[in-house]
Amino acid sequence: MTTFDSLETMALTAEQVATQFVRAQNERQPWEALWQDCYDYALPTRVVGQNTRSWKQAYQSLFDATAIDAVDQLASALLTNLVPPWSPFVHIVAGPKLTEQQSAALAPMLERVNRALHDHFRRSNFTVELHQALLDMVTVGTACLRFDETLPGEISAFQFRCIPLPQIYLNDEHMAGLFMRLEMSVGEFLRQCPAIDSTALQSYAGDSDNVTLLYAVLPHGLTNDHVIMTNPAQGTPQILWHEALAYSPFMLFRWQKTGGESYGRSPVMKALP
Repeated sequence: MTTFDSLETMALTAEQVATQFVRAQNERQPWEALWQDCYDYALPTRVVGQNTRSWKQAYQSLFDATAIDAVDQLASALLTNLVPPWSPFVHIVAGPKLTEQQSAALAPMLERVNRALHDHFRRSNFTVELHQALLDMVTVGTACLRFDETLPGEISAFQFRCIPLPQIYLNDEHMAGLFMRLEMSVGEFLRQCPAIDSTALQSYAGDSDNVTLLYAVLPHGLTNDHVIMTNPAQGTPQILWHEALAYSPFMLFRWQKTGGESYGRSPVMKALP
């Protein structure tokens, strides 16, 4: 997992970030009941909100597994056709501005790069996590995959994580930013984010071992503001950590989009009637 190791001044205030989060919450709220219906019939182990349920509870209202099987088959078909695990699906070649001699000279090096790139994808958890993201896309229309660099010495330089849609809040219809709640122990926050304002974090946590913070990635010109702040629902918001990066680690994609909407629509939504 990528660690957070910078604390910088950002253009937005904590109140402005909190206002954007509230707007994102309000925009998502009408979708939640529809998502839960889709999950209930096609991906019953997922839930919207903080509630959890057992496998027995997830399946007790189902009498047929057709939708569950269809979602799994479509997600698997997308995976094998778009990014087949057994063959390279990314290929780097010389650009069109190079001469034939320059392209020929670069070819052996680019071939080694392509083999290394494919090996890192193959040895990573990319296939497993992407399949989970595709299940979300097929079921509720929108999916999120996080792409991180691993620590030196790991078997693969890449690490992926499917972020279930109920855990994120899109910032706008262009999918240019998102919000996500992070819940972990104070010690884990301090380990992953050495530059976090530890005094403010300890004060916010009080006597509690675990704490919930808000993580935001917001576009800002040619960069992305990465922010960790206190939960706006629990008093005056305060930014505990910020860093401006040229990229976002989150890859967001939709099945189908309707004009003016941030979240996608799915085949399961069409099948609900």
